[in-house]
Amino acid sequence: MASAFGGEIDYAMLQKLSGSESGTREERRYSPGPCLETIKGTVSGHPDDAQFSTSHAERQNLTMRMHMRRFTRLTNGLGKKVENHACAVALHCMFYNFAKIHNTLP
Repeated sequence: MASAFGGEIDYAMLQKLSGSESGTREERRYSPGPCLETIKGTVSGHPDDAQFSTSHAERQNLTMRMHMRRFTRLTNGLGKKVENHACAVALHCMFYNFAKIHNTLP
């Protein structure tokens, strides 16, 4: 962030700590543990504490998992070459941002 924007940006982090509750391992095998605690921290600038959120990042991760097989859970679709992986991500970003017709836009 500092190399891209310098000190001219309000930037904060929200870290979610997950854990395990009582119950067998099989019951929670494919699901993440519940969120036990959140840690808010300011990285630079003066961000508004009420605006800390992971919603946008989590939505982007879900969209990538739904559109690309290599990001689905419990898959054998992951490629072996890093270059191919980077190209697949670049193609997805290009398609999603510039070619896909989004129904939420007027």
